Amino acid sequence: MDFNQQKRDVLILGGMGQVGQQVMQYLLDNTSQKIVVASRSASLSNTQTSHLAQRVSTKRIDVFDEQSLKSHCQDYALVISCVGPSGIVGDRVAKACKASNTAFIDAGGYDPVFKSLREDEFLTPSNVPLVINVGLLPGLSGLFPKYILEQIRSVADIDEIELQYVGRDAWSFNSAWDIIHSLGGFGHDRGFAYLQNDEILRAPFRQARSAVTFPNIDEEIGTMLVYSEEALELAKEFNISHLRAFGTNIGPRAMKACIFAKILGLYKFRSTTNLAAKLLEKSARKDLESLSPFYGIQVSLLNKKQLQSQAQLTLTNTYQATGKMIGIAARCVLEGHCSKTGVLMLHQAIAPSIFMPYLEEENIAEWGFNIANYDQRVKEKIA
Repeated sequence: MDFNQQKRDVLILGGMGQVGQQVMQYLLDNTSQKIVVASRSASLSNTQTSHLAQRVSTKRIDVFDEQSLKSHCQDYALVISCVGPSGIVGDRVAKACKASNTAFIDAGGYDPVFKSLREDEFLTPSNVPLVINVGLLPGLSGLFPKYILEQIRSVADIDEIELQYVGRDAWSFNSAWDIIHSLGGFGHDRGFAYLQNDEILRAPFRQARSAVTFPNIDEEIGTMLVYSEEALELAKEFNISHLRAFGTNIGPRAMKACIFAKILGLYKFRSTTNLAAKLLEKSARKDLESLSPFYGIQVSLLNKKQLQSQAQLTLTNTYQATGKMIGIAARCVLEGHCSKTGVLMLHQAIAPSIFMPYLEEENIAEWGFNIANYDQRVKEKIA
């Protein structure tokens, strides 16, 4: 990374949480950088401190203290934010990094932060990468479909993509808060939206349902249309005119909590979002008493309504996987695999051909794909 050779250390905001700790461990195992782990109050245990003293130090930083945040960010080669909820933290850390020319990776971010930063880019372009939405959804949910698209575009034309996302875990309050907040389109409720002929349309409830089956789950999983800025960016990049993205929280109690919050519009105000997030957090933990964590992506690529390729990725332990995802993204930035500057989603910042082998090394995800009539297609392309 050559954004500023005089700065080398990495700062992990929210580094005491379960995701932040996974990020720290990944960077310790796979880079030589010194790491500063920051939070508002907590500190590493004496055992951890003695074991990691040569490369890890701690610092107290409050991301809501704007002046303090800016002064800290300017000291590092890379700042990683694992603080949340994203809907409350907003773009404050990203803008602090932009102002101090420090590369930035955000575990959350989501659509509002991406939009806000994109608008700011028109006024003042960044000199460093600001990588937003680096997790499972969004994050891997955009990078994996791009990886599959790149695998097959030499042998098949694609004009339509269908994505299926399912997740289940004992969500933390911050995660639950962002899930509830997303139910209202982050303040812009588009309903059950999809892309057709490059136009965003709304589907009625009866047409918004779908289903998907994964090998790790015995029964068919019902899903609903969801609006995804990340998927739209991907469709735009590959000139795909038709897109449908479906998603669901497959814990039965968690799903009911989400439906309850959606019907009552609890996502509209911060106070009611707090209440709904607490309900979802409690429901999700209850689900995990009898179920295991799970995350799955299915990518279906079509041309003229004919299936050309289908791929699936599955993993368990979503918080561990999220930490690994962020750690790999940070490693790629530090190794110079992100040559772009400005506001970027994960799939725009780092080539899947570089990222996915690093993910494979971690042995936490399984994936595979098939291409219809592959041998015949190859022969036709060669001819």
